[in-house]
Amino acid sequence: MSAAPTTACALTGIGARLPAGQGRPDTRGPAQTWQALLTAESATSRYPAPDWEQIATDLHPGDRPDAPWPVAHLNLPSAVPPEVFGGLRSGEAALLSPTQALAMQVVHEALADAGLPADRLAGPDTGLYVATSSPDEALRTFAPRMRPSLPEITAGGAGMIATPIMRWLNTRGPVQTMDTSCSSSLYALDAARRDIATGRVETALVIALNTARSAPVARAFHTGGVLSPTGVCRPFDEKADGFVRGEAAVAIVLRAPTLAQQERDRVYALIEHTRTGADGRAAAVGAPSLSAQRELYADTVAEAGLGPEAIGYALAHGTATEAGDRVESRAWAHALKRSESDPVALGSVKGLWGHAEGGAGLTSVVAAALSLHHGQVPATAGHTTPRPRLAELGLRVPTAAEPWPGDGCERRAMVSSLGFSGALGTAVLRAAPSRPKQAATTGALALPVSGPTPEAVRERAGALADALQGPEPPGLGQVVAHGARRLDRGRTRACVVAGTSTQAWEGLHALKRGHPHPAVSGPATTPAGQRPRVVLAFGGHGASAPEMGRQLYRTDPDFAHDLDFVLLNLAELGGTRWHPLSAAPDGLAATQQATWAVQVAWAITLISRYDMDIDAVVGHSAGEVAAAHVSGALDLGQAAALVCARSQLLERITHRGGMLTAEIGPVPALDLALEYGVEVAAHNGPHLTVFSGSHRALERLAATLEERGARPRRLPGAPPAHSREVERYLPLLQHDLEGLRPQAGYRTMVSTCTGTAVEGTGLDAAYWARQVRSPVQWEQAITHMSRSGPLLVVEASPNPVLAVPTTQTRARHHLNLTITAPGHEPDSLAQAVGALHTHGAALAWPYPAAPPVEMEPAPWDEDTTTPSWGQRVAELSGQERLAELTLQVHHLVQGLAPVSVGEQDRQTPLERLGLNSMDRLSLRSLLSSHLPVDASQVGEHEPTIASIAQAVYTAMPAAPPPKTG
Repeated sequence: MSAAPTTACALTGIGARLPAGQGRPDTRGPAQTWQALLTAESATSRYPAPDWEQIATDLHPGDRPDAPWPVAHLNLPSAVPPEVFGGLRSGEAALLSPTQALAMQVVHEALADAGLPADRLAGPDTGLYVATSSPDEALRTFAPRMRPSLPEITAGGAGMIATPIMRWLNTRGPVQTMDTSCSSSLYALDAARRDIATGRVETALVIALNTARSAPVARAFHTGGVLSPTGVCRPFDEKADGFVRGEAAVAIVLRAPTLAQQERDRVYALIEHTRTGADGRAAAVGAPSLSAQRELYADTVAEAGLGPEAIGYALAHGTATEAGDRVESRAWAHALKRSESDPVALGSVKGLWGHAEGGAGLTSVVAAALSLHHGQVPATAGHTTPRPRLAELGLRVPTAAEPWPGDGCERRAMVSSLGFSGALGTAVLRAAPSRPKQAATTGALALPVSGPTPEAVRERAGALADALQGPEPPGLGQVVAHGARRLDRGRTRACVVAGTSTQAWEGLHALKRGHPHPAVSGPATTPAGQRPRVVLAFGGHGASAPEMGRQLYRTDPDFAHDLDFVLLNLAELGGTRWHPLSAAPDGLAATQQATWAVQVAWAITLISRYDMDIDAVVGHSAGEVAAAHVSGALDLGQAAALVCARSQLLERITHRGGMLTAEIGPVPALDLALEYGVEVAAHNGPHLTVFSGSHRALERLAATLEERGARPRRLPGAPPAHSREVERYLPLLQHDLEGLRPQAGYRTMVSTCTGTAVEGTGLDAAYWARQVRSPVQWEQAITHMSRSGPLLVVEASPNPVLAVPTTQTRARHHLNLTITAPGHEPDSLAQAVGALHTHGAALAWPYPAAPPVEMEPAPWDEDTTTPSWGQRVAELSGQERLAELTLQVHHLVQGLAPVSVGEQDRQTPLERLGLNSMDRLSLRSLLSSHLPVDASQVGEHEPTIASIAQAVYTAMPAAPPPKTG
């Protein structure tokens, strides 16, 4: 297949809200849109009663018909949930028009379908291109005797439709609004394609909208003779008698083809070429010009570098008017030059969804793209018998879905959209190249799921779970890549650890239902601006496991490589020859060295794979050696020498004693240590102490602790570290470590020898001699680190041992701390990453790019309007009324303020709370919408929450007397 022209762009995402018929939910998203095209059942009906009542009321009495007019209508949203659209405050969301809300919803759905996180669109490389010709919002907002405020008029103009989208996405590229009547959206598409082709933008969002709620406009169409009196649109049919007006909202994501290929986007079709033109001096306004259409269609094909035979499907404007269909069919015949024996397929979507006017062209583009994507040409709804001479022109209208004609690699469609204004537009679409299959994955993976709220996270988890059980389920790698690369990084996060698609489904299904599951962490919400400090913690004695590293070595090539390198350094220094695929390490020294090697390799793999930003490291006893290396203070060779010397010293004294842990606080622990001739080796927690001493002394101490209910437990194989038993060997240890040359390091290390941060250069031979003798100050180290804010502790130990003392310390000192201690080795890295993601840590996901997972659009909670509290306030009196008013004003201010607003701020001027003049006007509008008070009556006074509430209270009429009887 030849390469796409450099002027092409890739259509990677579709958001659609199209009519489905009376009493049915709207057709949403590409899957439902394609199904509607295949079934070809007309969605036209009649205006619903509430809408018709308003239209009939606004009509001249002489124009009111006996029954509602036909229409293909949508269920318009009343508002949008601001938490879904980061950057849009609730006060701003409350002032959006239905059209703006609809536009935001379809853009959100298009981005989700494209797998393009909203936060990646900020800046000048994203353009917004809006098309609409409906005057409904303007006629409603600026109707006679209406009193819109300055913020409210932003909902009335077509030029402001893109504004809330721009604010949500923080785009700074071009913003254009097109109104050329029925061809508006192809003009917008043309502008977007050209900007991508010239490099002006990398991504373009093209948005087309149409509503049909205005009585004067509806009346003009009905008296103009272009609408079907039978209420059925029959494009290119011998019984065609006009069209039915249709409502639509469509958004598409366009990207530069190279960018789409690089990020492995799913591409529905390539927009190969677009062209716009005009009727010129036509017979009359709105009258079709055969010469202009013929010229435009032929020039479009020629400019695309194609011959007429390249077009396999012509998706026409096709309004089913006698003059329109006659002229357009002749123009297509001239441009595509087919014969009666080899006709080209001709179609129109207006029999299905009505005439979407300003949104008509983009609706047809979506239909053509889906046809190319699925390799089928759908039937044209409403068409049964072709118009006379259609076959002679080399045209045919499919009445049933059929396979795409010719070679699938060269599938092309052409779309036209013809404006009542005389403005014309065309587009040529081409099938995208087939995608290579995703490579199979091995080992456990962390599947991140995020969203603005816990409900959104559960909904997304459910959508991914449904996709895994769909007719063409994605592979685990594609699902994981979707979660990592194609979901917005919301403040609420969760993660599922899985090694197979079945495990992923089980975890996602549990997350959706809110059920606990061992493979699921979260959902958890991280407050804005409170990213936790990440601490890697390394356990000491007891952190080993008999087969440590074995399963991870077999399943994770990166870990295997890192561990081999660490073990090589140990071997060069005469350390253990242990290997994870051999027997368990023999003896204390070999065990501590092997544990250190696994800890270091595990940490290196974690940090390098996910580009982890580690804020601090801490180690418990022997674990400090791993911490010193990961901090950057000791290079790998020096750390290996240190662990060898330290472990060999402790192995020498193993016969002289051991260690014992008990549930006892520090003060009684010290008393008992003096009484029994042992020493406190570690202050692990408020009620966790480790004793070190001779075997006989520990046996006597254990009996007393048992009597006190302190649950003493000997630590198997432990030496009497951190006691006087090591003192005679300290000069030898210090001598062996004279070659240490510690550096400043690049991560903070908190010493459990001192309980505070230690300079990397201070980790010399003298430090390590003190360290093996001094008691471990774990509780103090944890509380010290927690003083700097929220803490997320990740234990890097083959056998986690730090969770209990750390959790006990958190509870005693009321610390904002979370600890994760991955235990199941094959999953341990993925479990750690899952916890880090869930609690707000910054990660760089290493998963290769993959196409987005095909999912249905998320449901919108249509009950998003703030319940009117005005009636409740009106029924109160006195201080109850003032208190309720103060509370509601507070809520409104919080919805407009860029900072958190507390009760202590009710006397603070609004300007100091971050509200600008437009925000204060919005506040006035919101108050007036709920209360029977003229906005001007709450105007000029000291603008605080309390003073505004008092002003409104004063201006309100007295409460009605209570009902009796």
